[in-house]
Amino acid sequence: MSDPSRNDQAVDEAIGRVLAAEDEARDAVDACRREARMLVAEARAGTRRILQRADRRISALHSHCLLSVGRSVRSLQAETASIPLAPSGETVQDERLDEVVRRLAADLTGGGE
Repeated sequence: MSDPSRNDQAVDEAIGRVLAAEDEARDAVDACRREARMLVAEARAGTRRILQRADRRISALHSHCLLSVGRSVRSLQAETASIPLAPSGETVQDERLDEVVRRLAADLTGGGE
């Protein structure tokens, strides 16, 4: 028969190994959680940088468009101021009006650049 104290010692050692394995597993899970939190924080920071850059680019594009539209409006205003009026008070020739409309459409759609 086997020695009961030896069996108790073997059981104690086995339980000790199981507890040690549980501790190692718990530590590994904790390390994974810390790494995951760090990766999420880095991803959020990266997202913030992308959004800030996009906002700056959108603002710059918006400013450029406002300036471009302003120049087009001033140009059209100058053109219309130089169009002579017919004696009846109407604008001259439909052809000239058609040309002004075509240029305005091209400027507004980017075809004039």
